[in-house]
Amino acid sequence: MVVVLLILILEFNETDSDWTKGTGWSISTSAKQAQFSGSADAALEQAGVFTEGTKYKVSIDVAEISGGELEVKDQTTIHQAISSAGGYEFTFTAANTALQLNANTG
Repeated sequence: MVVVLLILILEFNETDSDWTKGTGWSISTSAKQAQFSGSADAALEQAGVFTEGTKYKVSIDVAEISGGELEVKDQTTIHQAISSAGGYEFTFTAANTALQLNANTG
């Protein structure tokens, strides 16, 4: 299971309709959390988040990971691969406009 809390550059809106949820992903807008509980790799994606060529600073808190890893991508490039719970902060230059959280089940 992967539980993710996103902070800084985006927050979950009143609804989760801006997100494309792969099989196993769910969003709690009240708790501002996304959770993955699938048995096969799947992505959570939001289009139009980034501007290509712009540098971004991202902070993400991962509450739990049980096996596998979470990839933070701009759809085409993996900017951070996370395999344990904790707080992460990193910068990158966007190569695409979409934010993608890809759960790899291992």
